[in-house]
Amino acid sequence: MATLIPGFGPALAGSSQQGLHWQQGHWFSYPLEYRTPWIPEVDVPLITSRPAMERALAAAPGRTGYVADGAYDPTLVTGTEATMAFAFHVDDLRPVDRNLFFDPDFVTGGPVVQAEILWAGPLVPSPDSIRRFEVAEARGLQPAPMGEGRLAPYGNVPFEGDPAHADYRLLEQAGALRAMLRCNVANEDTGGPVIQPICDGPVWNTETNTVLYLTFPAHLATASDGWAKPANQALKLIDSWRLDD
Repeated sequence: MATLIPGFGPALAGSSQQGLHWQQGHWFSYPLEYRTPWIPEVDVPLITSRPAMERALAAAPGRTGYVADGAYDPTLVTGTEATMAFAFHVDDLRPVDRNLFFDPDFVTGGPVVQAEILWAGPLVPSPDSIRRFEVAEARGLQPAPMGEGRLAPYGNVPFEGDPAHADYRLLEQAGALRAMLRCNVANEDTGGPVIQPICDGPVWNTETNTVLYLTFPAHLATASDGWAKPANQALKLIDSWRLDD
């Protein structure tokens, strides 16, 4: 049984309830237990009913870009675009049986990945979530093969250091994937390691034009599979949830 915060769900791991998510013209159907943070149980009917979702999306075009026929119009978005985040165990894709909003531990119980969909598909050639990569490359920071590239914390200053003891950044590629990650492993006050070292940042699948924002334990970035493993696992999940448009 999952840790239950009163008024929040899902209450049970293995729940059969399916949530719906629409983003940039694409529909997803996913087991509610993957959603993070958990939502109040009173809101569950809202995200499990397509008519209810469509009404909510149409009522907030400034965040969703949703138009009456279900199409996406980016010119309607005037503020922060609505997104959806989910969490899973990196090795076997199991959902996380606790609410990461209240318990943001990404290490206990095995490596946990939190992923947020920033860009759902290829409708716009260069959305804002991709421009950050283009800006970095315009500064002369070309993505290097996985394990070699380093994006300096400030400006173009070359980075030298041990990723186990000093914060570092990555601008790397692995096949169709590009990542721009910040890994915090050192404590600024003491100079020692942080209690919970993590990496976070956007990962772009250039083949599908999908962009995720990932957060995961920092040791995964320097493991043999590197950051590509949590990225590919997250992409595998959202691809399995994508409905035919």
